[in-house]
Amino acid sequence: MAAFYRALLDLDVQIAPGPGLALAGRPARAEGLGSAATVVCTGFANRPKGYRLLPGAIEHVLQRHRDVTFLIHGIVEGSDAEDEQSTFDRLSALGDRVVVRQDVLTQEEYAAWLGRADLVLLPYDRNVYKSRGSGVFIEAQRLGIPVIATQGCAFAQPAFEGGWGVEIADYTSEGVARAALAALGRLEELSARAGIAAREASDTLDVILGETVDAVRTQASAGVAGKVRRFIGRNFRTRPSAIPDA
Repeated sequence: MAAFYRALLDLDVQIAPGPGLALAGRPARAEGLGSAATVVCTGFANRPKGYRLLPGAIEHVLQRHRDVTFLIHGIVEGSDAEDEQSTFDRLSALGDRVVVRQDVLTQEEYAAWLGRADLVLLPYDRNVYKSRGSGVFIEAQRLGIPVIATQGCAFAQPAFEGGWGVEIADYTSEGVARAALAALGRLEELSARAGIAAREASDTLDVILGETVDAVRTQASAGVAGKVRRFIGRNFRTRPSAIPDA
């Protein structure tokens, strides 16, 4: 794809490796859903990610649910939350059922961290993420992991509509705790629906990529740029005018 777009746009197109490249699939949990569930929250811990809500929320959940472990990864260095280190200090003090990391994960570490998740927690600020996407959400979708996300975050709407996401309706520590407890109580159902969504997303992507490759191979004329622009716009519901001209 990079070579195609270099020729099409006459620009240098670089390939940026992402953590998803390391995720070939979700490891099976030998213990099954009857054992302790694992809730994962990972990423760059800037303020809109809602990490400040986690200490109170997790403490509330731990008091009411014995079979759960939290894996919390967040990087505050270089973010707008560098003065919120106390959040992670509080998390680290919650006991051995809360594992905290603040370093930069390698692709392999990220894959292992996310691969242990039964639930992915995304307590993002709806006012910021009402139109933003989430790479962690995309990974969860691809791996078939149910999510807990804030109501009003557009990126999570497919999970809510597909029955593999639980909404955080009240954007407080108590609201996050209620959503987490609800998700833990429905884990088997949510996991089954997330698996279906992952298979459907994979099938859809295969079709789109296959059609795109076929279109590129068969359009060798000078008008290929305009035709590809129209094709991409149609398949991704994007106005052709929003795609840069060659």
